[in-house]
Amino acid sequence: MEKEYISSYNRNYLKIKPQGELQGKLRYQYQILTGKKLEGILGADFHIHNGESGLYYDITGKVNLPTLFSKKKISLNFMNRFIGSLETALWSLKQYLLDERNLMLQPEYLYVDMDNVQNQSSPEGSLYFVYCPYYTETEERDVEPLFTFLLEKAEEEDAELMDAIFSLYAAWENLGEQFRGEDLLHAWPMEISSGAEEAGVRDATGGKGDKGSRDREKLSGENTYAVVQEENMHYEEKGDRKLYGNDEGKEERKLYGNGRQNRRVLTLTRFPVIIGRKPEYADLVINESSVDSMHVKILEENGHIYMEDMNAAAGTFKNGIQLRPYERVELLREDEVKFGKLEFTYR
Repeated sequence: MEKEYISSYNRNYLKIKPQGELQGKLRYQYQILTGKKLEGILGADFHIHNGESGLYYDITGKVNLPTLFSKKKISLNFMNRFIGSLETALWSLKQYLLDERNLMLQPEYLYVDMDNVQNQSSPEGSLYFVYCPYYTETEERDVEPLFTFLLEKAEEEDAELMDAIFSLYAAWENLGEQFRGEDLLHAWPMEISSGAEEAGVRDATGGKGDKGSRDREKLSGENTYAVVQEENMHYEEKGDRKLYGNDEGKEERKLYGNGRQNRRVLTLTRFPVIIGRKPEYADLVINESSVDSMHVKILEENGHIYMEDMNAAAGTFKNGIQLRPYERVELLREDEVKFGKLEFTYR
Protein backbone atom coordinates (compact mmCIF):
# COMPACT_ATOMS: atom_id res chain seq x y z
CA MET A 1 0.00 0.00 0.00
CA GLU A 2 1.44 3.34 -1.07
CA LYS A 3 1.09 6.47 1.02
CA GLU A 4 2.35 10.04 0.86
CA TYR A 5 1.78 13.37 2.58
CA ILE A 6 0.48 16.35 0.64
CA SER A 7 -0.04 20.05 1.42
CA SER A 8 -2.66 21.95 -0.57
CA TYR A 9 -4.42 25.27 0.10
CA ASN A 10 -3.38 25.40 3.77
CA ARG A 11 -4.59 21.85 4.36
CA ASN A 12 -2.49 18.74 4.98
CA TYR A 13 -3.47 15.33 3.72
CA LEU A 14 -2.44 11.73 4.06
CA LYS A 15 -2.89 10.17 0.63
CA ILE A 16 -3.34 6.42 0.26
CA LYS A 17 -3.33 4.98 -3.23
CA PRO A 18 -5.66 2.10 -4.16
CA GLN A 19 -4.17 -1.04 -5.63
CA GLY A 20 -5.50 -2.24 -9.00
CA GLU A 21 -9.28 -2.06 -9.41
CA LEU A 22 -10.18 -2.60 -5.78
CA GLN A 23 -12.02 0.70 -5.53
CA GLY A 24 -14.69 -0.68 -7.88
CA LYS A 25 -15.28 -3.82 -5.79
CA LEU A 26 -15.51 -1.80 -2.60
CA ARG A 27 -17.67 1.03 -3.86
CA TYR A 28 -20.04 0.88 -0.87
CA GLN A 29 -17.25 1.34 1.65
CA TYR A 30 -15.87 4.24 -0.39
CA GLN A 31 -19.26 5.92 -0.46
CA ILE A 32 -19.74 5.63 3.30
CA LEU A 33 -16.20 6.74 4.14
CA THR A 34 -16.31 9.80 1.88
CA GLY A 35 -19.99 10.66 2.27
CA LYS A 36 -20.68 10.16 5.98
CA LYS A 37 -19.17 11.64 9.12
CA LEU A 38 -18.05 8.64 11.15
CA GLU A 39 -17.28 9.30 14.82
CA GLY A 40 -13.69 8.49 15.65
CA ILE A 41 -12.76 7.92 11.98
CA LEU A 42 -10.56 10.31 10.03
CA GLY A 43 -12.57 11.94 7.25
CA ALA A 44 -11.50 11.28 3.66
CA ASP A 45 -12.27 12.23 0.06
CA PHE A 46 -11.62 10.28 -3.11
CA HIS A 47 -9.86 12.23 -5.86
CA ILE A 48 -8.39 11.54 -9.28
CA HIS A 49 -5.52 13.85 -10.19
CA ASN A 50 -3.46 13.52 -13.37
CA GLY A 51 -4.99 10.10 -13.92
CA GLU A 52 -3.98 8.87 -10.46
CA SER A 53 -6.64 8.07 -7.86
CA GLY A 54 -6.32 8.12 -4.11
CA LEU A 55 -8.01 8.59 -0.75
CA TYR A 56 -7.13 11.94 0.82
CA TYR A 57 -7.44 11.99 4.61
CA ASP A 58 -7.49 15.48 6.12
CA ILE A 59 -4.86 15.53 8.88
CA THR A 60 -4.68 19.31 9.29
CA GLY A 61 -4.07 20.24 12.94
CA LYS A 62 -3.52 16.61 13.90
CA VAL A 63 -0.40 14.64 14.81
CA ASN A 64 0.13 10.91 14.81
CA LEU A 65 1.16 9.03 17.93
CA PRO A 66 4.89 8.72 17.11
CA THR A 67 5.01 12.51 16.75
CA LEU A 68 2.97 13.25 19.87
CA PHE A 69 5.04 10.91 22.02
CA SER A 70 8.43 11.63 20.48
CA LYS A 71 9.55 13.15 23.81
CA LYS A 72 6.65 12.21 26.09
CA LYS A 73 5.47 9.14 27.91
CA ILE A 74 2.12 7.39 27.55
CA SER A 75 0.09 7.38 30.76
CA LEU A 76 -2.77 5.24 31.98
CA ASN A 77 -5.15 8.15 31.37
CA PHE A 78 -4.16 8.27 27.73
CA MET A 79 -4.60 4.51 27.33
CA ASN A 80 -8.11 4.76 28.76
CA ARG A 81 -8.75 7.55 26.29
CA PHE A 82 -7.34 5.45 23.45
CA ILE A 83 -9.48 2.41 24.29
CA GLY A 84 -12.57 4.62 24.63
CA SER A 85 -11.90 6.21 21.24
CA LEU A 86 -11.41 2.80 19.66
CA GLU A 87 -14.77 1.71 21.08
CA THR A 88 -16.41 4.74 19.46
CA ALA A 89 -14.72 4.10 16.11
CA LEU A 90 -15.79 0.44 16.07
CA TRP A 91 -19.35 1.45 16.93
CA SER A 92 -19.37 3.84 13.95
CA LEU A 93 -18.22 1.08 11.61
CA LYS A 94 -20.93 -1.28 12.82
CA GLN A 95 -23.63 1.28 12.09
CA TYR A 96 -22.80 1.08 8.39
CA LEU A 97 -21.73 -2.58 8.23
CA LEU A 98 -18.13 -1.66 7.46
CA ASP A 99 -15.39 -4.28 7.82
CA GLU A 100 -13.59 -3.66 11.12
CA ARG A 101 -10.49 -5.41 9.77
CA ASN A 102 -9.82 -2.38 7.57
CA LEU A 103 -9.21 -0.18 10.63
CA MET A 104 -5.49 0.56 10.63
CA LEU A 105 -4.00 0.18 14.11
CA GLN A 106 -0.37 1.05 13.42
CA PRO A 107 0.81 4.07 15.47
CA GLU A 108 1.55 6.23 12.41
CA TYR A 109 -2.13 5.98 11.39
CA LEU A 110 -3.54 7.01 14.79
CA TYR A 111 -4.07 10.77 15.02
CA VAL A 112 -4.71 13.20 17.84
CA ASP A 113 -6.43 16.53 17.23
CA MET A 114 -4.18 19.01 19.00
CA ASP A 115 -6.94 21.65 19.20
CA ASN A 116 -9.14 19.29 21.23
CA VAL A 117 -6.50 17.24 23.01
CA GLN A 118 -7.39 18.74 26.41
CA ASN A 119 -11.15 18.34 25.99
CA GLN A 120 -12.07 16.42 29.13
CA SER A 121 -15.67 15.58 28.18
CA SER A 122 -15.23 14.06 24.72
CA PRO A 123 -12.28 11.68 24.37
CA GLU A 124 -13.49 10.41 21.01
CA GLY A 125 -13.41 13.98 19.72
CA SER A 126 -9.62 14.15 19.72
CA LEU A 127 -8.43 10.67 18.66
CA TYR A 128 -8.99 9.50 15.12
CA PHE A 129 -8.39 6.22 13.31
CA VAL A 130 -7.68 5.69 9.61
CA TYR A 131 -10.13 3.39 7.84
CA CYS A 132 -8.83 2.08 4.51
CA PRO A 133 -11.44 0.07 2.53
CA TYR A 134 -8.92 -2.06 0.65
CA TYR A 135 -6.41 -2.49 3.45
CA THR A 136 -7.04 -6.18 4.23
CA GLU A 137 -7.28 -6.94 0.51
CA THR A 138 -3.68 -5.88 -0.14
CA GLU A 139 -1.73 -5.96 3.12
CA GLU A 140 -0.90 -8.44 5.83
CA ARG A 141 -2.68 -7.09 8.89
CA ASP A 142 -0.07 -6.65 11.58
CA VAL A 143 -0.72 -4.99 14.94
CA GLU A 144 2.63 -5.87 16.45
CA PRO A 145 4.01 -2.34 15.78
CA LEU A 146 1.25 -0.97 18.02
CA PHE A 147 2.23 -3.16 20.98
CA THR A 148 5.92 -2.46 20.43
CA PHE A 149 5.18 1.26 20.47
CA LEU A 150 3.03 1.07 23.61
CA LEU A 151 5.64 -0.93 25.52
CA GLU A 152 8.45 1.44 24.49
CA LYS A 153 6.56 4.65 25.28
CA ALA A 154 4.55 3.68 28.38
CA GLU A 155 5.42 5.03 31.84
CA GLU A 156 7.41 2.06 33.11
CA GLU A 157 7.03 3.06 36.75
CA ASP A 158 3.25 2.74 36.49
CA ALA A 159 2.76 -0.94 37.32
CA GLU A 160 -0.99 -0.83 36.67
CA LEU A 161 -0.44 0.58 33.20
CA MET A 162 2.26 -1.95 32.30
CA ASP A 163 0.09 -4.85 33.51
CA ALA A 164 -2.78 -3.58 31.35
CA ILE A 165 -0.62 -3.32 28.24
CA PHE A 166 0.81 -6.80 28.81
CA SER A 167 -2.79 -8.07 29.04
CA LEU A 168 -3.41 -6.68 25.54
CA TYR A 169 -0.16 -8.21 24.31
CA ALA A 170 -1.07 -11.62 25.74
CA ALA A 171 -4.47 -11.51 24.01
CA TRP A 172 -2.79 -10.74 20.70
CA GLU A 173 -0.30 -13.59 21.12
CA ASN A 174 -3.11 -16.02 21.88
CA LEU A 175 -5.30 -15.03 18.93
CA GLY A 176 -2.61 -14.39 16.34
CA GLU A 177 -4.02 -13.48 12.92
CA GLN A 178 -7.56 -13.64 14.31
CA PHE A 179 -6.90 -10.63 16.56
CA ARG A 180 -9.31 -7.72 15.96
CA GLY A 181 -9.95 -4.30 17.37
CA GLU A 182 -12.81 -5.72 19.40
CA ASP A 183 -10.31 -7.96 21.15
CA LEU A 184 -8.46 -4.88 22.41
CA LEU A 185 -11.67 -3.75 24.13
CA HIS A 186 -12.30 -7.17 25.68
CA ALA A 187 -8.70 -7.54 26.87
CA TRP A 188 -8.49 -4.10 28.47
CA PRO A 189 -8.65 -4.96 32.20
CA MET A 190 -10.16 -1.78 33.59
CA GLU A 191 -13.10 0.53 33.19
CA ILE A 192 -12.68 3.03 30.40
CA SER A 193 -12.29 6.61 31.59
CA SER A 194 -13.56 9.57 29.55
CA GLY A 195 -11.66 12.20 31.52
CA ALA A 196 -8.11 11.92 30.22
CA GLU A 197 -6.17 14.32 32.33
CA GLU A 198 -3.99 16.40 29.98
CA ALA A 199 -4.82 13.79 27.30
CA GLY A 200 -2.59 11.40 29.24
CA VAL A 201 0.57 13.09 28.00
CA ARG A 202 3.40 13.61 30.47
CA ASP A 203 7.05 14.50 30.28
CA ALA A 204 9.49 11.63 30.04
CA THR A 205 11.11 12.82 33.27
CA GLY A 206 8.16 14.15 35.26
CA GLY A 207 4.46 13.82 35.91
CA LYS A 208 1.66 16.31 36.12
CA GLY A 209 2.34 19.10 38.54
CA ASP A 210 6.11 18.62 38.68
CA LYS A 211 8.40 21.61 39.05
CA GLY A 212 9.32 21.53 35.37
CA SER A 213 5.67 21.86 34.36
CA ARG A 214 5.11 24.81 36.68
CA ASP A 215 8.25 26.52 35.42
CA ARG A 216 7.20 26.01 31.83
CA GLU A 217 3.79 27.49 32.48
CA LYS A 218 5.43 30.50 34.10
CA LEU A 219 7.83 31.00 31.21
CA SER A 220 5.05 30.66 28.64
CA GLY A 221 2.94 33.28 30.37
CA GLU A 222 5.69 35.85 30.85
CA ASN A 223 7.58 35.75 27.56
CA THR A 224 6.70 35.78 23.90
CA TYR A 225 9.46 33.23 23.40
CA ALA A 226 10.58 30.82 26.08
CA VAL A 227 12.88 27.84 26.41
CA VAL A 228 11.29 24.95 28.25
CA GLN A 229 14.50 23.21 29.24
CA GLU A 230 15.50 24.89 32.53
CA GLU A 231 18.93 23.43 33.29
CA ASN A 232 21.99 25.65 32.73
CA MET A 233 19.81 28.38 31.24
CA HIS A 234 20.91 31.94 30.73
CA TYR A 235 19.18 35.03 29.44
CA GLU A 236 20.69 38.10 27.86
CA GLU A 237 19.53 41.17 26.01
CA LYS A 238 21.20 42.53 22.89
CA GLY A 239 19.53 45.67 21.72
CA ASP A 240 15.86 44.92 21.18
CA ARG A 241 16.37 41.19 20.82
CA LYS A 242 15.67 38.57 23.46
CA LEU A 243 18.00 35.58 23.53
CA TYR A 244 17.54 32.30 25.36
CA GLY A 245 19.98 29.43 25.49
CA ASN A 246 22.32 27.55 27.82
CA ASP A 247 25.94 27.48 28.87
CA GLU A 248 27.02 24.02 27.80
CA GLY A 249 29.84 25.33 25.61
CA LYS A 250 28.68 23.65 22.42
CA GLU A 251 28.87 25.29 19.02
CA GLU A 252 26.02 27.76 18.89
CA ARG A 253 23.42 27.41 16.20
CA LYS A 254 20.69 30.02 16.14
CA LEU A 255 17.55 31.03 14.32
CA TYR A 256 17.37 34.82 14.05
CA GLY A 257 13.93 36.36 13.61
CA ASN A 258 13.40 38.43 10.47
CA GLY A 259 11.35 41.61 10.34
CA ARG A 260 10.37 44.27 12.86
CA GLN A 261 7.65 42.12 14.40
CA ASN A 262 9.88 39.11 14.99
CA ARG A 263 12.93 39.97 17.08
CA ARG A 264 13.30 36.48 18.53
CA VAL A 265 16.54 34.53 18.60
CA LEU A 266 16.24 30.78 19.08
CA THR A 267 19.46 29.20 20.34
CA LEU A 268 19.76 25.53 19.38
CA THR A 269 22.12 23.65 21.66
CA ARG A 270 20.19 20.47 22.53
CA PHE A 271 18.83 18.01 20.03
CA PRO A 272 16.28 16.95 19.16
CA VAL A 273 14.29 20.08 19.97
CA ILE A 274 10.61 20.66 19.25
CA ILE A 275 9.42 24.19 18.48
CA GLY A 276 5.75 24.95 19.03
CA ARG A 277 3.09 27.02 20.74
CA LYS A 278 2.15 24.86 23.74
CA PRO A 279 4.71 24.41 26.53
CA GLU A 280 3.37 20.97 27.47
CA TYR A 281 4.49 19.63 24.07
CA ALA A 282 7.31 21.90 22.90
CA ASP A 283 10.88 22.49 24.08
CA LEU A 284 11.03 25.98 22.57
CA VAL A 285 7.75 27.84 22.97
CA ILE A 286 6.60 30.61 20.63
CA ASN A 287 3.42 32.40 21.65
CA GLU A 288 2.12 33.03 18.12
CA SER A 289 -1.25 31.83 16.84
CA SER A 290 0.09 30.74 13.44
CA VAL A 291 2.56 28.36 15.12
CA ASP A 292 1.17 24.89 15.86
CA SER A 293 1.30 23.20 19.26
CA MET A 294 4.10 21.01 17.84
CA HIS A 295 5.24 22.80 14.71
CA VAL A 296 8.73 21.64 13.78
CA LYS A 297 11.52 19.42 15.08
CA ILE A 298 15.20 20.34 14.80
CA LEU A 299 17.58 17.39 15.11
CA GLU A 300 21.24 16.51 14.60
CA GLU A 301 22.55 13.46 12.80
CA ASN A 302 26.21 12.79 12.04
CA GLY A 303 27.11 16.42 12.54
CA HIS A 304 24.37 17.71 10.24
CA ILE A 305 21.33 19.70 11.35
CA TYR A 306 17.91 18.80 10.00
CA MET A 307 14.47 20.36 10.21
CA GLU A 308 11.35 18.16 10.18
CA ASP A 309 7.81 19.43 9.76
CA MET A 310 5.36 18.03 12.33
CA ASN A 311 2.23 18.32 10.18
CA ALA A 312 1.92 22.02 10.96
CA ALA A 313 -1.34 23.51 9.70
CA ALA A 314 0.23 26.84 8.66
CA GLY A 315 3.20 25.06 7.13
CA THR A 316 6.97 24.92 7.51
CA PHE A 317 9.09 26.52 4.80
CA LYS A 318 12.75 26.44 3.81
CA ASN A 319 13.93 29.14 1.41
CA GLY A 320 10.35 29.77 0.30
CA ILE A 321 9.51 26.11 -0.40
CA GLN A 322 6.92 24.45 1.81
CA LEU A 323 7.79 21.11 3.33
CA ARG A 324 5.36 18.25 3.00
CA PRO A 325 3.92 16.96 6.30
CA TYR A 326 6.68 15.09 8.17
CA GLU A 327 9.25 15.94 5.48
CA ARG A 328 12.84 16.31 6.73
CA VAL A 329 15.41 18.64 5.13
CA GLU A 330 18.95 19.64 6.02
CA LEU A 331 19.52 23.12 7.43
CA LEU A 332 22.50 25.06 6.09
CA ARG A 333 23.92 28.38 7.23
CA GLU A 334 21.93 31.39 5.93
CA ASP A 335 18.90 29.25 5.08
CA GLU A 336 15.66 31.16 5.58
CA VAL A 337 12.90 29.23 7.33
CA LYS A 338 9.31 30.08 8.15
CA PHE A 339 7.05 28.69 10.87
CA GLY A 340 3.50 29.88 10.27
CA LYS A 341 3.86 33.65 9.83
CA LEU A 342 7.27 33.91 11.51
CA GLU A 343 10.45 34.02 9.43
CA PHE A 344 13.95 33.19 10.66
CA THR A 345 17.47 32.94 9.28
CA TYR A 346 19.59 29.98 10.36
CA ARG A 347 23.18 30.87 11.29
